[in-house]
Amino acid sequence: MTDNTAGVQQSPPLVEFQNVSVVRDGHRLLDRISLTIPEGEHIAILGPNGAGKSSLIRTITREYYPSCRGPDVTFRFRGRDRWDAFDLRSHLGLVSGDLQQTFTRGISGRE
Repeated sequence: MTDNTAGVQQSPPLVEFQNVSVVRDGHRLLDRISLTIPEGEHIAILGPNGAGKSSLIRTITREYYPSCRGPDVTFRFRGRDRWDAFDLRSHLGLVSGDLQQTFTRGISGRE
């Protein structure tokens, strides 16, 4: 069997975090999180209340920003360090339990 991947350029991960921390209002929401999500993967983020699930999503979507930068901190989306937040969000699809609360009950699909 031969390896046919020689010469094929692999795309960068969709999301790449190394040692990312987020502090808001004096509270540490994420503490040195490292995470890599390959392009094309579907993932679920599960955990108990207060585990940092929403904070992680808000960091990925750039609603929250890492509290420090440095040579050991990586925060990239599709291989890039800098993005316009609206452009970045156009590349993401999120489904949340909060979605139901966002919309008023009793509306039709057309609305």
